[in-house]
Amino acid sequence: MDMGRDERYLVDTHAHLHMPHFKSDFQDVLERTSRLRFVLNVSTSLNDIQPCIDIAKNLGNTYVAIGIHPHDSKDAFKTGTEYLDTLEKTATKVNRVIAIGEIGLDYYRNLSPVDVQKKVFADQVALALHLKLPIILHIRDSYNDTYDILRAFSFEN
Repeated sequence: MDMGRDERYLVDTHAHLHMPHFKSDFQDVLERTSRLRFVLNVSTSLNDIQPCIDIAKNLGNTYVAIGIHPHDSKDAFKTGTEYLDTLEKTATKVNRVIAIGEIGLDYYRNLSPVDVQKKVFADQVALALHLKLPIILHIRDSYNDTYDILRAFSFEN
């Protein structure tokens, strides 16, 4: 991502432009987005990775983070561990993918079992380290477990 000099000073580091609540005024959203220096459109499931990428391909200032949100982690194993292959292949083939996220743990809503959230989170942290990509965290009422999982990895380099 070339950040060079630019007259636009505002950025959006965490957008969900692909979400249904933008459908009614999507063109207006795109117009406002074009005024920003860059936007990071963040996926939350395997199903919304492609819509995020499609939006980024059509907007020169938009990049993508791909990952499985803790709420959606219960769906990750529907295809075995293929979700990791999907994330890795997408991250390596699509130059607009610049981060892994939105990943983490959410014990407030508990929409996915805790053990599944932990496994999917740890898998995605390992993938991000392997790909040398930053991670975007979602942490809610799960600070100690999040810390323990992150501490198990080496972020030295």
